[in-house]
Amino acid sequence: MRFGSHPLARVAAGLALLAAVDSSTANAQQSISLPQALALARAANARLPVASLDVSAAAERVREAEAQRWLRLSVRSDVVYTLPGLHYGVSPVDEERLQVAAAQPVYEGGALTARIEGARAQLAGAGARYRVAERDIEYDVRVQYSTCLQLDTLLATERDALGRLRDYLTWLEVRRAAGQGVEADLLRTRLQVDSSQADLASTEQQLASSIFALNDLMGRAPREPLALASPAEPNTPALPPEAPWRASPDIRAARADVDAARADVEATRAERRPRLDVSADAGLWGNGLQPNPPGLDIAERLRNDVGASVTATLAWDFWDAGVHQARLDEARIALDRARATVLLASRQARLEWETAVETEQRLQGIVAVRRRALPVARDAYALTEAQYRGGIGTALDVLTAYRAWIDAADALAAAVLDYRKAEALAIRWSTP
Repeated sequence: MRFGSHPLARVAAGLALLAAVDSSTANAQQSISLPQALALARAANARLPVASLDVSAAAERVREAEAQRWLRLSVRSDVVYTLPGLHYGVSPVDEERLQVAAAQPVYEGGALTARIEGARAQLAGAGARYRVAERDIEYDVRVQYSTCLQLDTLLATERDALGRLRDYLTWLEVRRAAGQGVEADLLRTRLQVDSSQADLASTEQQLASSIFALNDLMGRAPREPLALASPAEPNTPALPPEAPWRASPDIRAARADVDAARADVEATRAERRPRLDVSADAGLWGNGLQPNPPGLDIAERLRNDVGASVTATLAWDFWDAGVHQARLDEARIALDRARATVLLASRQARLEWETAVETEQRLQGIVAVRRRALPVARDAYALTEAQYRGGIGTALDVLTAYRAWIDAADALAAAVLDYRKAEALAIRWSTP
């Protein structure tokens, strides 16, 4: 044939289904339905864990951004000792310090809030991209599943037709052995048998490749035996809701990028606003390795070194030779680009969905015609062969009828597969 919820929770559910399917195939190969194949792919496909880790990393960035609003505690310590005669031309400095420090941002000009909003937007975008990866995998599974089924159906027809042609060839060989002049008919038939055997081998190779691809999508070994359950025959598609493509995760991911870019613009603007931080420390701060003054023991010296302080820091950057303005302009350009990407994603989603729906509706009628034509072509071959055996017609008529039968089977398989691809594409672009 020639054809042209949280992610980890869904993965866990799929793994449970994978275990159930494995346990139910003890003595015989059990057919895998399309819903089972989709669930297995969600659970075991190699692409989804990467997207899931992106979601987890984005969630940690949200936690980091939210934590920056609150009090931070640290321990600071140092010992400074100036070597005798090497004190840089100033008074010797000897001190030790051991302090517990606390810092609390009071006002950051909206920068912290903007960073939190940006991190949350990135998390929403990562979640949407996980859904994009899921939808792409589901599309691939649906296409490969349908390809396997149609190739298997075509293979059965080609084997049946080739078996009948070989019976016809045997009959011709008997006639030649009886001295009848059928040498030319025999040669043409042998050529057709050889060509059909090559076509059969090609179809078998395509089926094996599709099975390998489908097994890989489901996380199975490529050569693992695979039996599939045929879905319902194509029928008239139900009328879809109004513009379901608007819920596409591709569009949601693009909109999340707009929110993140907008938050980045606000965070960059905040760099020009005053910032107020309050810090406090408490601990020891003394004279380091200097000897104790006369009459002062170590306990009294430590008591004298104990202290605490509170510091309020106000900072306001007001000039930097254009550095801030350049960063702000860059952030605005990124926001404009993100908005343009939303328009691009929306147009693509609408085009893909409407094209798929239109194709699906048109192919439904084509499939019905092709399905009616196949048994007619099979019966026409049987009648033509029978007439030739009875002395009516020619061997060329038989071979022409044979090719018409094979072409009808090929055309039906291609039409059904094209319908299934359009159906899968419509689902891909209309599922949130």
